[in-house]
Amino acid sequence: MRVFNAHSDLFTDIHYRRREGERNVFHHHYEESFRKGNVTGSIFVVWTDEAHQHDYLGWVTGMLQSIHDEFKEAKAIKQVLTWSDYEEALKEGKIGVLLGMEGLPHLGTDLELLKKYYYEDGVRHAGLTWNEENALAKGPKFSGGLTEAGKKVVHLMQDLGMIVDVSHLNDDGFWDMMKITNGPIMASHSNARALASHKRNLKDDMLKALREVGGIVGLNAACDFISDDLKKQDLEHLVIQLEHIVSIMGIDQVGFGFDFMDFLPLEAQGTMKPPEGLTATPRDLLGEEDIPNILAMMKKRGFTEEEIRKISHENMENYIRNIIG
Repeated sequence: MRVFNAHSDLFTDIHYRRREGERNVFHHHYEESFRKGNVTGSIFVVWTDEAHQHDYLGWVTGMLQSIHDEFKEAKAIKQVLTWSDYEEALKEGKIGVLLGMEGLPHLGTDLELLKKYYYEDGVRHAGLTWNEENALAKGPKFSGGLTEAGKKVVHLMQDLGMIVDVSHLNDDGFWDMMKITNGPIMASHSNARALASHKRNLKDDMLKALREVGGIVGLNAACDFISDDLKKQDLEHLVIQLEHIVSIMGIDQVGFGFDFMDFLPLEAQGTMKPPEGLTATPRDLLGEEDIPNILAMMKKRGFTEEEIRKISHENMENYIRNIIG
């Protein structure tokens, strides 16, 4: 069973390692794990967090250089610009990677810069914010919706054929997005707030709104997105989250967006570092090589082979094909 993971921060670690002189990082550190998990596609993001706020643009520029160099060296991954690129990656036995941006604080209100990222760098996905407040939108700890500039960016993204991601928007921004969207919206790595109160999880009415616009949700494996109860932050309760999301979204609009974090260097983890003795995701789902464990749990809890196939890759692939063409 092949797998598409709609959210990975892997490029952050690759950038850190390349700055220290390593080359062909994916092959040396991650290819085996991806092969074990049968991951054939993913969205790898340029992640801008508050540690980079003194120079967001400089950080992103440096990351993009590392990313392009890595794409040239890593024979196992292929950058996906169009759907045909993804199909070619599958035929060649490569992992098709869409380049995304998790937050756009470096953009300011510069629409031409966004066009540059699309046409020159091949960016095909973006969320307006990470957890910060910027010129476009606000993260979960702030109130207030999209700015006028943010609305213009959303319209430009959709005109270009980019995936618009709401997983880091606050509630006000989410509902503004639902008012202005002219296409399907992705929540690449969010769960249900009905089962875990994390502010980045989605309320049931939000899930329904995404369903109505043809959107999709990627299941997030982060422990505090699974349950508020430490004893329930395990693989079974992650699948219970999945069951709840499917009960609202339907079987065709849910996929995976695991958000694995164990590989991140300490300097990049910041406030996401789990308490001592705990792991960021369940111990039997720490990385791509463990993905067969969640597929087995889904089967154990009654998902059919067809349903598992849809959630593991078909739904995300259909969604992406529809957006990027």
